[in-house]
Amino acid sequence: MINPKKRIVSAVIIAIIAIALAIFAYLMPYNDDSISSKQDTEQKTIEIWTFFDMNTPDDYYVDYWQELAQKYNININVKTYSTQQIKDKLKIAAAGRQLPDIYLVWGGTYPDYLFDASLATPIQGYLSDCDVHFLDSYTKPYTDGNNYIIPCLPEAYGVTYANTALLDKLGLSMPTTWEELLKFVDDVNTYNQQHGTDYAAIELGNKDAWLGELLYYTIANSLNPQDYTDLLQGNASITDETFSKAASYIKELEKAGAFGDDFMEIGETEAVADFIEGNALLFPHQSTIVYYLMSNMGEDNLSVSSFPACSSDATGHILDINHTLRPGLCISSTCDDADLAASLCLDFALQVNESNVTQYGYFNMTSEDYQLPDALPEPVASMRELVYGADQISAYLYAILPSDNANSLRSLTRNLYAGSYDTNTFLQKASAFLE
Repeated sequence: MINPKKRIVSAVIIAIIAIALAIFAYLMPYNDDSISSKQDTEQKTIEIWTFFDMNTPDDYYVDYWQELAQKYNININVKTYSTQQIKDKLKIAAAGRQLPDIYLVWGGTYPDYLFDASLATPIQGYLSDCDVHFLDSYTKPYTDGNNYIIPCLPEAYGVTYANTALLDKLGLSMPTTWEELLKFVDDVNTYNQQHGTDYAAIELGNKDAWLGELLYYTIANSLNPQDYTDLLQGNASITDETFSKAASYIKELEKAGAFGDDFMEIGETEAVADFIEGNALLFPHQSTIVYYLMSNMGEDNLSVSSFPACSSDATGHILDINHTLRPGLCISSTCDDADLAASLCLDFALQVNESNVTQYGYFNMTSEDYQLPDALPEPVASMRELVYGADQISAYLYAILPSDNANSLRSLTRNLYAGSYDTNTFLQKASAFLE
């Protein structure tokens, strides 16, 4: 006989899943196109969830699926979402174990919950059988020893973009030191007062907290790269002087009026749009949006460099955004034809990588000897120089922490910017998530 308590628990679980699925129906995709080689209801159908936004350089990230549908003589149902939508969709679908055959994930520790719940198929065998070798840095195994991600997005690095048209208009140049940055902020504010404008020296949309967190760790790494590395390795505390100083630098920038008036009310998407519209001069972000910015601003109006050095030891040190697991494609454990799904993913990843390198100058994920375009846009050439010329590439802390700790720590940095915490309170609370 079934225990009555178990019946109640089961009923509650079913009710929760039903509610989740109802919410799921409201998270509609940007695009829901069924791609097929011909109209034949008997053909096999593969469902794919992906995102197409500022982090992908062109629409071939969607178009290539159409080519694969024709090549394999199947139906491919591609649903494209914004970055936040797909995160929400995956979490809700995971609760009901109703994931699509193939889905795109970010790297770092973000997809851990999917792997821990056995919602992805191990793919190391498919990688081994592939004729093309992916670089080891793109195929690091998960903590259980399995690979779950077929890489298809280039790695992201922390960079600082500058609107060169605005720099010229205000008669300013890119600051290279902390002292120059503070003077830069003052010069922008003086220009605003004299001309009735409201340009922000630094674009920062911190509603969703990650851009503010990126700036904090960028400054900490710039102040003392060795201390930052020690923190990553568990040999330093976030209450140490370097991280306290980085927090005080954030407060100093805020007090100086470096950010826009509404920087706590807008998120990353709005911040990108704000920068494109010419409302800010500098924008600390990640390298993957360089083509999106160029296509909307023009390559002549954009430059890429490292954040102004906060110490003499900071030259040539940048952050690796994902670091551990790279973003890419996963095959659901419920997919009824994992072999076909793996073939599709590998074909897609290799085609995308070749285009990324030979047409756009992005970083090569494989050992294939692809040739770069004859002439790279200056922002892309600068981006490559920053990465390949770096003295040290350090992990972005968020990417190596357990996801719950990483999200909690990110929320704390938002409170630091919002003024809810002073520096000491922030550091003491943050230390609890780094033990």
